[in-house]
Amino acid sequence: MNKISIIGTGSVGSTIAYTLTVMGIASEIVMIDINNEKALGEALDIRQGTPFCPSCSIYAGSYRDAEGSDIVILTSGIARRPGQSRLELAQTNVNITKSIIPEITKHAPNAIYIIVSNPVDVLTYTFFKKSGLPENHIIGSGTILDTARLRSRLSEYYNINQGNVHAYVFGEHGDSSFIPWSVANISNIPISECQNLITMPGITNPPLDYDDVEQYVRKSGARVIARKGATFYAVSVSVCHICKCILTGIDTTMTVSTMLHGEYGIDDVCLSTLNIVGKDGTRGKVNIPLTDEEIANGVASYKTVGSRANVINTGKIKIIDDCYNANPTSVRASLDTLSNLDGRKVAILGDMKELGSEELKLHFDTGVYAKSKGIGTVITVGELAKELAKGADGKAFDTIEDAKSEILKTIKSGDVVLVKASHSMQFENIVEFLKQNF
Repeated sequence: MNKISIIGTGSVGSTIAYTLTVMGIASEIVMIDINNEKALGEALDIRQGTPFCPSCSIYAGSYRDAEGSDIVILTSGIARRPGQSRLELAQTNVNITKSIIPEITKHAPNAIYIIVSNPVDVLTYTFFKKSGLPENHIIGSGTILDTARLRSRLSEYYNINQGNVHAYVFGEHGDSSFIPWSVANISNIPISECQNLITMPGITNPPLDYDDVEQYVRKSGARVIARKGATFYAVSVSVCHICKCILTGIDTTMTVSTMLHGEYGIDDVCLSTLNIVGKDGTRGKVNIPLTDEEIANGVASYKTVGSRANVINTGKIKIIDDCYNANPTSVRASLDTLSNLDGRKVAILGDMKELGSEELKLHFDTGVYAKSKGIGTVITVGELAKELAKGADGKAFDTIEDAKSEILKTIKSGDVVLVKASHSMQFENIVEFLKQNF
């Protein structure tokens, strides 16, 4: 017996329920929606076709009916309009998700949660932070659909079965996703060599236009929405694939959105990389080797909500706005990111709070680490960060106002500037200062 609850019975949620039924993945499906009549209608429509499908009980219910669910799929929220980005949906759908979390987790505390609503990476992060559930039980659908689109496109281009195409889309599910081409291959032949090594009588493929393929992947969803108002078939199949791997215990690698803890120089955000998914949710990550250029491009293209690894290009300098929070691990990860980007590297760092009795040493060691990564210019603000400046051979200031003249004197056109500190340091003021002056 496999029980799946679906929250949200719009086009995506209803199509997922239909696909689960037809594929015989679940034996019991609960459809939950604030519009109960809509949920009742969708459940009835699918149920009337079940005599021709594998046995399945499907019905509309409440959060209470989700009790005992193996999987809960979250599709609720405001749909993306034509011309609207996923990130523009953020605040509305974050608020909706926050209202759902305590209601559903009370009745299904042991379920594995699959977040599908957009912007999926932001909502996956929100669900993890607010639910208190184990990290491995929260999976964002992420770029699994983007990866499917990529493989479909390459399959068409080379006229070869999709099962022979091995390529991935990493990063945000949206316009700032990126393709690590260095690991893309067809039957173990690197994509860069396919033009010469894959030969078919009477067929000559021109060189692959990488930019065209990336744009195809990034804009596919928007193109579908522009023509029919929504996307739901491909995302439904993708989500059902995740469910199948969980319920059957097949440990399968896929690009889903999970919390990063320093992988590729990124910390404390949810993004898609290659994960192992099985009966316990996510079992780990496959940290495939990316080139420095791929890591840098991925970080540079990533757009966030708030001050979390948000890359801002002013036209004169590039700012890595990561001033939401800070601890030694996340600062080191940000310094790793900074070191991989082109341009003169400047780090403006502040106090890391709540580090306990070792706080001075931890600040000093972080400064030493910055120096070891080739960060030649370090400016610090705050009493604790003075130790960081000592370790980095940087310059220390008591307040943001005190540091402004040094920032103006130091920063030059073409610089890449990391801004990071604990949230209480109010480093968002430094970000605004940089934007106004550079």
